[in-house]
Amino acid sequence: MKIGVIYVGPGQEDEQSILYNARGSNLYNDFVASIGWEVDLATHPGYLGGLERNLTNGARATYYCSSTVEMIFHDATKMPTDPNDPKQVRKKRHIGNDHVHIVWNEHHRDYRPGTIGGDFGNAQIIITPMLNGLFAIRVHRDQKVPFFGPLLNGMVVSRAVLGSLVRTTAMNAFRATLHPASQTMYRHMYAHRAGDIHIITQRHKVVKW
Repeated sequence: MKIGVIYVGPGQEDEQSILYNARGSNLYNDFVASIGWEVDLATHPGYLGGLERNLTNGARATYYCSSTVEMIFHDATKMPTDPNDPKQVRKKRHIGNDHVHIVWNEHHRDYRPGTIGGDFGNAQIIITPMLNGLFAIRVHRDQKVPFFGPLLNGMVVSRAVLGSLVRTTAMNAFRATLHPASQTMYRHMYAHRAGDIHIITQRHKVVKW
């Protein structure tokens, strides 16, 4: 799975200023560290999600894996910022093609889901730090995308559980965007494999007389 991660700083209203960010706040950095761990793109043996090993997309990325899933996070602040490119095409090439965006919003108003243009961003998990130390959650999804969780629109959560809940919600959002017509949401990889094995054995079995 590949997930876009976007930092919106105070007063940032448009795609250009947001993608120009070369760093986030300390609170944002702590959050990113809670959804995975940093890997060196040049030596990382796992899933890269389209990122290059030649430093074109930066030297490091945030990654998460378990026994059944790999996730790479396209963090705009970890990708090189080109001062001569107002559109930041190299960043947009990855983030603009991610089905799921995690948006960290430190602006004084709500983030507008259409701020980052493109045909994707079908599901967006928007996190806004509150003055009381909690975090407000907004969830936006295209009409064709079925519901997903565990985080739902309007929830308020603590810092202790924020990272794991956002990561799990991003997983489920990714699965939902890939199967928009299916209300079953997701078919596990083991079920896919069992189905493939059955098809192969039926196709190639030999009838003995």
